[in-house]
Amino acid sequence: AKKVNSGAQELAKGLSSAKAGFEDVKDSKGNVKSQGLKNGSKALATGTKTAEAGVKQLVGTLQSTPSSIQTQIDGVVKKVSAATGGAIASEKALNATIEKINGAIAQGADMTTVLTGAGLNATAYYQLLEAYYGIKTLEQVKSTFETQITSQASSIKALVDGMGDLTDGASALNTGINTLYTGISKLNTGAGTLAAGTKSLYDGTSTLASGTNQLKSGAKTLNSGMKSLNQGTD
Repeated sequence: AKKVNSGAQELAKGLSSAKAGFEDVKDSKGNVKSQGLKNGSKALATGTKTAEAGVKQLVGTLQSTPSSIQTQIDGVVKKVSAATGGAIASEKALNATIEKINGAIAQGADMTTVLTGAGLNATAYYQLLEAYYGIKTLEQVKSTFETQITSQASSIKALVDGMGDLTDGASALNTGINTLYTGISKLNTGAGTLAAGTKSLYDGTSTLASGTNQLKSGAKTLNSGMKSLNQGTD
């Protein structure tokens, strides 16, 4: 019984220590000094989920950039169309107009004559020229993004998939640690009950042993008294 009691006490201490490892360490004011496994795994799961959302948002922004740039180009063309009364209503028409004018001027034609022939004045021409080069710049930027997105497609997918796997892993770890903590808590409670029971058993057996010794001593005394009695009657 003594060995059983000792073993139960050690088991209870071991489970109590294991349980404590899962719990936060707090100071005398109740402030958390360091996180235990339970809340640590929860924080990890939350952090990886937030990181995954951030990566997805970043990738989404990257992949939508070409269409966003195209929206800007369409906006410039719309303004050109409004300024020319619909005479130049597309990027293709703007390019053709500017390139025709610039080509003629480059060959030595009089600028005013060329612009008049195109139905434009100098102010309108420079506005169209600004729109023309602005769209060219936007087209180059859009093309660069499209090239990068296409060439890095596998890497982007691997990044998104990897973050997804990391999030799933952290979530599974958190679930596992919580399940283990619950199990250890139950075992710890059971071990405490077992330790108390074995102590009572130990105390009971000690009392029984003491009572047995007393009974043995009493029987011996009784036997001696009977012997003396017998001698006295002879």
